[in-house]
Amino acid sequence: MNDLLAGQVQMLFDNFPTGYAQVRAGKLRALAVTSPARFATAPDIPALAETVPGYVAVGWFRLRGRRHDPRPLVERLATELGTALRAARGRAPPARRRHGGRRRRPRQFWGVHRRRGPEVEAVVEQSGAKAD
Repeated sequence: MNDLLAGQVQMLFDNFPTGYAQVRAGKLRALAVTSPARFATAPDIPALAETVPGYVAVGWFRLRGRRHDPRPLVERLATELGTALRAARGRAPPARRRHGGRRRRPRQFWGVHRRRGPEVEAVVEQSGAKAD
């Protein structure tokens, strides 16, 4: 973000809340969001899928514990985190309450991860990108 604002790079894919703050401040121009549809909080920013049908790239955020944490502990943490996020969202101004994200239970997250992982791997392979 710093290099974009300083003019060192011309474009950036970033998480919506971070980038949108700069757009609202008039420092950047949003070209598109990479979610399947426009965000209700920013309907003037098109979804990239409107130009490139089927294009979707969404970020995943997760809270991670140790590998063998007891399931009741994991479920309790998920519940408590959900409660805290809902409370914080309720205190936020309406325009900032939701940017298309969705909270999932731990098992739901891993189901999405298993489904989307091969799709992402195929895109990286087709691109020829290498981790050097």
